[in-house]
Parts: sequence; structure tokens; C-alpha cells
Amino acid sequence: STKITADVVQVLKARVALDMEDYTTAANVAQALISKGTYTLISNPAQYKDMWLNDTGTEAIWQFYMELKNEEGPTALGNMLSGIIDKFARPSYMASKKVTDLYDTENDIRYGAYFKTDTIDAQTVPDFVGTYCNKWPGNPALYTGKPNNMNKTKAMRISEMYLLAAEAYAKSGNQQAACGLLNDLRKARISGWTDQTYSGDALMKEIQDERTRELFAEGFRFSDMKRWGIGFSRSVAEDAPVANYVATQGN
Repeated sequence: STKITADVVQVLKARVALDMEDYTTAANVAQALISKGTYTLISNPAQYKDMWLNDTGTEAIWQFYMELKNEEGPTALGNMLSGIIDKFARPSYMASKKVTDLYDTENDIRYGAYFKTDTIDAQTVPDFVGTYCNKWPGNPALYTGKPNNMNKTKAMRISEMYLLAAEAYAKSGNQQAACGLLNDLRKARISGWTDQTYSGDALMKEIQDERTRELFAEGFRFSDMKRWGIGFSRSVAEDAPVANYVATQGN
């Protein structure tokens, strides 16, 4: 929906309940949205990529309304992560190797939809080949001329409810239900996935990693880290030689 519906309110309720450590409410509300069947996970690679390019699909619970030259939406993320492309991408930020290494690059449909490996227009240093985030490539219906990184904001998706319910179940001791939801999401996203069983800290680690894979660059990470009580450390740059070259040039 492009409007605030009863389901949108339920998503907000589930998010707040999880932050308040009311795991029963969080799990029940998220599970109800899943069981309702209105919003379904996409498992086809082309359809999943099309959801991010043309803003189609079956997963969005709330997707903002936008139209050409009338309602303008946020483009900052797309501009920072891939830049307005003339010939090559000009990203201001690139995903760390720690993030890209989380994906099965051959079988995970998210990798091809979220990332692209190509020549980077480094501008102040020699061009180089790198992997950048192309999650907002620009909906062709929302621009004329070259892509502008503008896509309809998907403020709420059903996949988040799978992860939210899995976390709530894990925190409340229902590890079987948590694993079931985690496996259901992975079967939709990773070709050939076979069910796995996790428990304790290993289960929470799998849920945390899956939130990174699924919700990368959608604005959840900071609140997730606060909820989990974890910090972060700088990890390996995407292209160390280029990073070192920039450092030596004082740029």
C-alpha cells in the first residue's frame, strides 16, 4: 500500500514490542502478518531484482507513492552508494568486505540485486574495479535521461517480519520456531538452501547476520546494534591498494 494501513500499524507495533523486550507480542504480531498471506517472499532472482529496479513485487507492506516530476523521493542513499552514473559508478561509500563476504555470491539472489562489480570512477585517483551497492538503481518510470538513483521507498517489507519474529522467538526460548522462520527466509533467498538447526548464541548470530544480508543499507543497522548491545570495528576496505593510495595522497 502507498497509504498507512492497519498492517503498517501492526509492523510498528511489532518493532516497538521487540525494542521493549516484549517478545511474545513482537512474535505474535509479526507471525500474524506472515500467516495472513497478503505479502509473500520472492524467490525468483529476476523478480527480486525487478522489485528494486521497477518497484514491483509481493513483499512491500508499505511502499511510498512517487511519480515522475511530481512527487520526489529520497535519493541520498543511491547517490552515496553508486553515484549518478555517466560512464562508471562514483560511489562515496562502499560496502566493507566483512559485509559482502556474508553472501553466497553464486546462489543468494540478494547479492545480484544489491551489488555490482564494475569499474569505479575514482576521480582523484586511478579508476579501479570494485564492488559497489546498486540497490537503488533508479526506477525508469521516475526519470528521463540518465538514471537518478530514485526508487520508491520500501519502508516495510514482509521479510523484516520473518527476521523480527525469529529474533523474538529466539529471545523467548522458542528456538524451533526461530529456526523455522530463518530457514523459510533463506529458502526463498538462497537457491538450494537446506534447513539448518541452530541454538543459543549461534542462533542469534545467524539472525543478526541474516538481518545484515536482507536489510543492508535500509537504515536498520544502528538500532539493531543498540538493541543487541554490540559495538563495531573498522574492517578491511573493499580495495586496500586504492585506499592506501588515497591515504598517501592526503585525500
